[in-house]
Amino acid sequence: MTRPVVPEWWQRWRGLKDRAATLAISAGGSVVLITILMLFVFLIYEILPLLRPATLAQRPALELAPGATPARWLSTDEYNSVLFSIGADGVARFQRADDGSLIDSLALAGDGDEITALAAAGTGQDAAALGYRDGSVQIVQPDYGYSFRDGQRSVSPALDYPRGPRLQPGDGAAVTGLALAPGSGLLALQQTGGALSLLQFAAPQAPGAQAPPGAFDLGIQPPAWALHIMDHGRWLLLLTQEGGYRLWSLQAPQPKLVSTGDLYPRGFSASALLQGG
Repeated sequence: MTRPVVPEWWQRWRGLKDRAATLAISAGGSVVLITILMLFVFLIYEILPLLRPATLAQRPALELAPGATPARWLSTDEYNSVLFSIGADGVARFQRADDGSLIDSLALAGDGDEITALAAAGTGQDAAALGYRDGSVQIVQPDYGYSFRDGQRSVSPALDYPRGPRLQPGDGAAVTGLALAPGSGLLALQQTGGALSLLQFAAPQAPGAQAPPGAFDLGIQPPAWALHIMDHGRWLLLLTQEGGYRLWSLQAPQPKLVSTGDLYPRGFSASALLQGG
C-alpha cells in the first residue's frame, strides 16, 4: 500500500502553522511569567514600607484663628485637612489644617447666652451637645462636603446647627454636665443644684441600641465631674471629683441605680471611653 503524496505547498503551510503555534505558546508562557514576576515586584513594593522604622516629624504649631478663645472641642475631617473647633466664647470655627487660615465661623451663643457645658459624641462621631446657662441643650454637628476635579480634592465644610429642636428640660438652671450617645439617641445632663436628667433626642440608630423613651428625672445627685453613656445607651456612669461613681442601668423601662461606690480615693484627673464603649 502506497502513501498518498502530500503536496509541497501543504507541507510548507503545515510548517508555518507549527512555527506560529510554537511562537504563540512561547509568547503566552513568557507573558504569564512576566505577570507573575510583576506581581512579586508589586507585593515587595507594598511590603517594603512596613519593614522600615517609623519616623516622627514635628510640624509647626497650628494657631487658632485670630481672636479665638481656647478651644473646648476640637475635631478634624476624615482627611485631616480641616480643623473644627468650638471656643470658650461659644464660636464654632473651621480652619485649614495646613496653614491655620479661617474658612468660616458661626456664633453658637447669642447675646446674653452662654455655653456652660459641652460633650462630644465620642470616637468616630462628629457631634456635640451644648449646654447653656438657661438650662437648654442643643446638638451641633460639623459636615464636610467633598468634590474631586482634575485629580484634586476640595472640601466645603458646613455646620449642621441647630440640629433638631433646642431642648429645655428641668427648671431652667444652668447645665453643668453633659453626656451624649448618638447611636442610642440619648442625652444625659446635670444642672446647677445636682438635678440629673436623661433625655432621648433622637430614635436609636446603632444596631442593638437600647434607650428609654421620653425624659426621666434621676433626682438630685452629687455634682458630676464626668458623665458617660456606655454600651450603646445601656448604662449611665456618673463620676465625682472625689473619685466616687454611680451607675444606672438603662435597659429597663425605667432607669435603675444599680451600683455606687468609690473608685479612686485621690480623685480623677481625666476620663474617656475606649473605642467601642
